[in-house]
Amino acid sequence: MLTDQKLVANKFNNYFVNVADKLAKDIPKNNSKFQDYLKNPNEHSIFLNETTEYEIEGIVKAFRINKSSDIWNLN
Repeated sequence: MLTDQKLVANKFNNYFVNVADKLAKDIPKNNSKFQDYLKNPNEHSIFLNETTEYEIEGIVKAFRINKSSDIWNLN
């Protein structure tokens, strides 16, 4: 039984630092690529481009302010 705090901390640290490597040794090696599991690509997928702050600023400036209402539904 360990009672020295520094020794206990070092044992915990040693365990958690090495546990992933020890578990990984038990995983069988595989030569598959992730693409091997993607048999039917979705034809209806979309791709979104990043936006810029200038694009958002332009959209906000284009809002028709006189058409919006406040929290009491007044224009």
